[in-house]
Amino acid sequence: MKAPLVEVTWTDAASNHGWYLYNELGGAQTIKMTTVGYMVRQSKKDIAIAQTQSHHENVEENKWSEVWVIPAMWVKRIRRLV
Repeated sequence: MKAPLVEVTWTDAASNHGWYLYNELGGAQTIKMTTVGYMVRQSKKDIAIAQTQSHHENVEENKWSEVWVIPAMWVKRIRRLV
């Protein structure tokens, strides 16, 4: 499988750790993220980005690791790098 190298800009969920008063909770916000990797899947539901690919003479034997699966609704931009 040949997968394009891409840069994905997306919005991630965030959480507060610890105890807060109700009026202190307004500061919690989502976070803008950037992930670079090989796009191994893109669907209406999500996008899968692998960070590392092994290379073998027989391309079918290549393996992928550190795969991020990001919900499609969170993706803001996909920029093809190669």
